[in-house]
Amino acid sequence: MRNVSLMCILFSWLLCACSGPSNYFEPEKQNALRAPSYPLVTIDPYTSVWSFTDQLNEDATRHWTGKKHPLLGVVRVDGKPYRFMGVEDLPLKVILPTATKEKWEAAYTEKEPAANWIKPDFNDASWTKGQAAFGTPDMPDLSTPWNSKDIWVRRTFDLTEDYTSQPLYLEYSHDDIFELYINGIQVISTGYVWKNNVLSELPAEVKATLKPGKNIIAAHCHNKTGGGYVDFGLYRKEENKTFFQEAAVQKSVNVLPTQTFYTFECGPVELDVIFTSPLLMDDLDLMTRPVNYISYQAKSLDGQKHDVQIYMEATPQLAVNSDNQRVSFDREEKNNITYLKTGTTEQQVLARKGDDVRIDWGYFYLAAGTDANTTMTMGPYHATKQNFAVNGKLPVNTNLEGLSSDMQEEMSVLAYSHDLGSVSSPVGSFLMIGYDDLYAIQYFNDNRMAYWKHNGQKNIGQAFEEANNDYASVMKRCRQFDTQLMNDADKAGGKEYAELCAIAYRQAIAAHKLVEDKDGNLLFLSKENFSNGSIGTVDITYPSSPLFLIYNPELLKGMMNPIFHYSESGMWNKPFAAHDVGTYPQANGQTYGGDMPVEESGNMLILTTAIALREGNAEYAKKHWETLTTWANYLLKEGLDPENQLCTDDFAGHFAHNANLSIKAIIGIAGYGKLADMLGDKVTAEKYISAAKEMAMKWSSMANASDHYRLTFDQPATWSQKYNLVWDKLFGMGIFPQEIAGKEMAYYLTKQNTYGLPLDSRKTYTKSDWIMWSACLTDNMNDFSQLVSPIYKYANETTTRMPLCDWHETTNANSVGFRARSVVGGYFMKMLEKQMYKGAPAAAPSLTNAPAMQKSELFMELPDDCPTPDGMAIAPNGDLILACPNFADLAKPACLMRITQDGKISKWLDVPVLPETGWAAPMGITFDNEGNLFICDNQGWSGAEKARNKGRLLCLRLKDGRLDETIVVASGMEHPNGVRFHNGKLYVTQSSLSTIQDPSGLLVSGVYCFDKNDKNIKVTNTKADKNLITTVITKNKAVQYGLDGIVFDKEGNLYVGNFGDGTIHRITFDGTGKVIGNDIWAQDPSQLRTTDGMCIDDDGNIWVADFSENAVARIDKNGRIQRIAQSPDCDGSDGGLDQPGEPIVWNGQVIVSCFDIVTGPDKVNTGHDKPFTLAKLQLN
Repeated sequence: MRNVSLMCILFSWLLCACSGPSNYFEPEKQNALRAPSYPLVTIDPYTSVWSFTDQLNEDATRHWTGKKHPLLGVVRVDGKPYRFMGVEDLPLKVILPTATKEKWEAAYTEKEPAANWIKPDFNDASWTKGQAAFGTPDMPDLSTPWNSKDIWVRRTFDLTEDYTSQPLYLEYSHDDIFELYINGIQVISTGYVWKNNVLSELPAEVKATLKPGKNIIAAHCHNKTGGGYVDFGLYRKEENKTFFQEAAVQKSVNVLPTQTFYTFECGPVELDVIFTSPLLMDDLDLMTRPVNYISYQAKSLDGQKHDVQIYMEATPQLAVNSDNQRVSFDREEKNNITYLKTGTTEQQVLARKGDDVRIDWGYFYLAAGTDANTTMTMGPYHATKQNFAVNGKLPVNTNLEGLSSDMQEEMSVLAYSHDLGSVSSPVGSFLMIGYDDLYAIQYFNDNRMAYWKHNGQKNIGQAFEEANNDYASVMKRCRQFDTQLMNDADKAGGKEYAELCAIAYRQAIAAHKLVEDKDGNLLFLSKENFSNGSIGTVDITYPSSPLFLIYNPELLKGMMNPIFHYSESGMWNKPFAAHDVGTYPQANGQTYGGDMPVEESGNMLILTTAIALREGNAEYAKKHWETLTTWANYLLKEGLDPENQLCTDDFAGHFAHNANLSIKAIIGIAGYGKLADMLGDKVTAEKYISAAKEMAMKWSSMANASDHYRLTFDQPATWSQKYNLVWDKLFGMGIFPQEIAGKEMAYYLTKQNTYGLPLDSRKTYTKSDWIMWSACLTDNMNDFSQLVSPIYKYANETTTRMPLCDWHETTNANSVGFRARSVVGGYFMKMLEKQMYKGAPAAAPSLTNAPAMQKSELFMELPDDCPTPDGMAIAPNGDLILACPNFADLAKPACLMRITQDGKISKWLDVPVLPETGWAAPMGITFDNEGNLFICDNQGWSGAEKARNKGRLLCLRLKDGRLDETIVVASGMEHPNGVRFHNGKLYVTQSSLSTIQDPSGLLVSGVYCFDKNDKNIKVTNTKADKNLITTVITKNKAVQYGLDGIVFDKEGNLYVGNFGDGTIHRITFDGTGKVIGNDIWAQDPSQLRTTDGMCIDDDGNIWVADFSENAVARIDKNGRIQRIAQSPDCDGSDGGLDQPGEPIVWNGQVIVSCFDIVTGPDKVNTGHDKPFTLAKLQLN
């Protein structure tokens, strides 16, 4: 019996130890969708290998462009080979070469000829002579440009031999509708599709016409849209040199977000294979590591032991643009990994650009752990296969110089074999596939390395070593992520929706390349796959954005950074956003011929707003404010009724008065206003939001067509999908009347075809990403499913096999154009909606009027010695005690005021001052169970240097309602702010702990806990403080002020407000009082921006003073935030919220103190003035 390798033993152990209840080969989720194409290796736009067929062993694996990128897989069971992946290339000899091998000449015309143009005796003397290939710019091996709709080609040739007794094959490539004739007999009629390097055996009747002497191949191609291409050749079959004729029986295929699973029956053995692309966006080093895994596992089906060997190979075709390029080979063993390496000999780094092209610099790698039962070698195409078929193993070829560098002369292979030994129970291992592109992107004439290299600090060997060592953890993480994504997608949109998201995930990410500019800014650059090859296209970024807003907004910023830089560097000086920054991989400036002024400006403004709302701050917008302002002003001028210009659906051409484009402009303007609001510029916010609302009302009139809204304002009998409207819903701004979405959705359901909702009334084709957005206009899941199900049907039934196409016919499921594009990231809009949508906003919200359900009323005007009222507490006798720190004039004493239950107010006592400063600053206050009053004396709030770290927690012991004794519980505090008594303990928020330095440089704040009987504790404001029980970081760089408000619920959970971030943290304790949890419990920037004082009512609702917004919010027990009242800048005399400091529930009302002193760009309040007031709200 053979010894099973140590690698196999370790692999089996890892399956048991690291993958939970079931192993890697038993996915927790199943995808029933028959994908248009199956992702196998997805690293970036260049290293991208797919199976275009239902069976993995039905055709060669291919690059997304359709060019062969062959991976071959075979399992040998008891001496018999079963091919499970790919096909063997037929050993063919050239009769007539294709252009990839040799330029060939033909007669052609672009004017329709006479009917007999297909005949050998047709006179084509008036036709033009030209060399193949024929096609539109950027097509491969192009020699003769063809830019019209049709081309007719006649290739005349002489034969010197009789081939009628031999198998003959036609190889052809075409784009789009193609017909081909040999000696007048039709051989090919494709219909509307485009394919590369198709092999078709000639039928006997056609071969019979191929006699020695003159012959003719005549072809016609009609280019319906996009690129056009014609190339063909003729080949004969050599002697039989195929060794893996028998195909394994594929039992299943299952596509999940990061992995594709196959199961095969190979005689008495079952083989499982997994293709893993660890594109996990929370780990950019892992996501960009240019290494994928192929895992395999064999087990006996009949209970008997069987000898099993695995064979896999790749060819240098994975490292070239075309097969006529010369290649080199290398083999290396280092640090227990064996590498097979190949690449072009020329290595013209970043020289080739375009759409239908592949990488031809850098090196492709096949790698695996070095092992006694594993062999990795390079050798001739046929001999290597024969060795394995006969012997079940491979000889190591040490004479690499003997391999041909000319793939057309003799193809060589990179081959891997693994002897699994005598197999009964599952045994397996894994292989690694990777690519080192040396330099990845040329960014404004600066060649940049891929992100994972960190400017050369890491090399490809280290990347493979990490991949090898991390295999178990990566497989576990991918498994967990796939399960979570499928669950989340199913919950958001149902099973079919989830399965579509699964096939879109890898495609969307791998259509990008991540690098950094010289300053360390992320650049996540997309390639416009089969839609012109542009790099960093804004209207590719826009539809793909939902995926990245969900999983990592930094990547979305990386898509937008090049466009901002292009404008801000002065290289792009137009008053609107650029379309792109070049042609992939050269990002040196826009190369697209037509601008999209409203389209791209609206896209950039909307996406910047979405980032701000996802992150809870507008720091990214602030960085680019001048540029955003220019674009917003352009939209104000040009956006309502756009002139004759392109939009993202540019395949439909220019057209004016585009209603959907107008929606984008309006929401872009509103988004700019929202950003200004978040940055505290209320005047600008009101201007742009009001303008957007006014434009929306005009739009509703201009576009109205009774039961729907028009495609263009000037064409009543038209309609279109208003997919841009979805952002109004997500932003919660209520810019457009809600009935518009409802009316549109009802109309869409009457316009559906078998395979989807047309894009608009002009054609029956559609864009599936936009349908996914339009479907989110409804809250009715049945309506949503009615729009999504036809997309599922299209993907499941289309006969145009390629990576998911986003542009297809709704009548017959044919793909129209585009493929493998990142825009399918737009499928994730429903999942994004679930995260961002908080319910319908109040009708027509306005910054100048309170947008909430209540209008606050005046509770009381305070005496003149009560400026800056803040904290409140209810005394044992039921009176309300109010703290007035008097920050308006620290020379005046800070005091505590008493408000009796009959509404009378009087000064209760002056707070004892701190001798070193001469003042007191009472903010938060609370009573204990014995009637003692505790005060946060926030000396540091004044900003005076002498008050630095002089804050105190005071205990005022009372006797007969009078101050009897003042005890310093704790001193040395930087910013003591809120305080609550609970179970004999005092809990205090410190809004700033500047001596604790977080690596991010952001503010740290925390919660302290003291016993109520503590005295004279000196805190240090460091992590060494034993009384410091938890900390938080304030991420909003614009408002670096931390924990403030504080309350306990009835269950003993502590809630604290992070002022700057507008978040509520829930802190939980174990039975001993130790903190066991500190999580963000509630956050919604649209309803709550800053969290000052808080209180809790008897129903468990938390009331929060939104200090900067002149607002009060209420949070229910489920963490849902609702703004209850809001006021414009006011003096409080009419009951307006004049910078609310703290709410408290008292006598069935919510009383709110109005602090009224702080001003600034992020505050509604503009000044300190009389009267000093308390406002009130209705509790229910």
